[in-house]
Amino acid sequence: MQYDKLITKYFISIEAIIYVTFILLDILGTTPALSDIFKYSGIIVVFAFALYWCIKRRDRNRTVVTSALLFTAVADFFLLFCSDDIRLLIPGLLSFSVTQTLYYVHLTESKRKNKRILIPCLVFVLSAVSSCIIDLLLSYDTVALILITLVFYYAITFALNTAGSVARCKKSRLRTDFIFALGLILFVLCDINVLLRHLNTFFFEAVPRTMVEASIFLSWVFYLPAQVLIALHCKTSDDPRPLGSGSKNA
Repeated sequence: MQYDKLITKYFISIEAIIYVTFILLDILGTTPALSDIFKYSGIIVVFAFALYWCIKRRDRNRTVVTSALLFTAVADFFLLFCSDDIRLLIPGLLSFSVTQTLYYVHLTESKRKNKRILIPCLVFVLSAVSSCIIDLLLSYDTVALILITLVFYYAITFALNTAGSVARCKKSRLRTDFIFALGLILFVLCDINVLLRHLNTFFFEAVPRTMVEASIFLSWVFYLPAQVLIALHCKTSDDPRPLGSGSKNA
């Protein structure tokens, strides 16, 4: 429908304006708080767009992806506005872990239910055991141990999801699967920069300050486009068009 195409165009235009605005603010470096507000507004718009399509075309896949984007918005609130308190990184990472679990559910929709539940459980156990081993070696406090467990779980599920999305794209050759896989790949590039930024939290001066400052900037260069693509996947999740096909009016 023409109305749906208009909403999509407005969505992309608004996100482009938000993106350029916070990039310029970050380059100038004078108003970081205002930049964070623009960044978070971009995430809220992403969720609102996905929610629109979830309500309009009610199906399980859209509900799962939209729920994942809701937890993404929760996580970003803590990581953008509460990052000065390391304890508040816990709800942020926990929310991102839920996001990746939901993406795993989305990508494994055709598998048996018991197998889909087993993998995240095994990943969590592996993460907890790895964190305990690190704690024995380095003697971290409880907060750090919880954070390390969540980081391990998040990283492993994220890696599984990214590999799974790329494999599904190569198999299906559908545009919607390509959009989702590209979104997760950009998400990975964002998280590589986030990792560089936070390494000094656990390993003192492991990363040079100039690299940390660059990683803070680059993380959002990749991050918002990643979330926009995932929201567009939510719109096109039942689109049967293959890669390289023309556009459609719906």
